[in-house]
Amino acid sequence: MDRDRDWKRRLHEVMAFRLRHGRRPLHASADEHEMRLGEWITAQRSDDRLGKLAGHRRRWTDENVPDWRIPDRDLAGAVKWRQQLERVRKHRERTGRWPKVWKTPDAERQLANWLLTQRARARQGRLRIESVEALEAQLPGWRGRRTHYDSLLH
Repeated sequence: MDRDRDWKRRLHEVMAFRLRHGRRPLHASADEHEMRLGEWITAQRSDDRLGKLAGHRRRWTDENVPDWRIPDRDLAGAVKWRQQLERVRKHRERTGRWPKVWKTPDAERQLANWLLTQRARARQGRLRIESVEALEAQLPGWRGRRTHYDSLLH
């Protein structure tokens, strides 16, 4: 079927972009090719919401572009979150300790504050399961020490 062939060709272009750039193409890009690929993903998301996306296409997209269902505006935040996670991981790998808030350079303080925010969100049940899984995989022990305050929350 020609439609599936054309559709698969576009999916493969998205996959190739993802391999080259380490992320999904965004429709708001200044790069024309990326913008077209991002618009295609947005159209797939729209068709899926309207029940117009064929089941086999949904499966293929799920398998090859796992974050395709996330709107671009949310994905940008997810990309920044992953970058912070990677910075904390590298800091820990380099120094052998968690980033500190006090008496440290601003960059380390920012990492510490980000990690404290993740811990607080987790305690409050406001951290997405995907984020918890990523933290546990990349930063074993990320939750830090249990405090009296923690026991009051659980």
